[in-house]
Amino acid sequence: MTYTELMTHMERRFAARQLREIALLHFQNARQEGDESIEEWAFRIHHLALYAFEQVLGAGIWHGEKDQMILRFCTGCTDRAAGLHAAKIHP
Repeated sequence: MTYTELMTHMERRFAARQLREIALLHFQNARQEGDESIEEWAFRIHHLALYAFEQVLGAGIWHGEKDQMILRFCTGCTDRAAGLHAAKIHP
């Protein structure tokens, strides 16, 4: 059985819309699209982080995960100068 088949079976079995590991992979590989504004990119990375890091439904994102979200925002940004500037000031 391939990895994709295994994940499909697990998603069906546990009725999960998206397994945490898959959500984490989507988060880690996210990049800003060419036609996506900086605000849309921030919203999308926040949305991906909610699925990837939320431990308990409704608990939100913890401090360590916020740092990862900021780092992914900076490194996935198409404007390199803006990403470096945001990484340096560490909001």
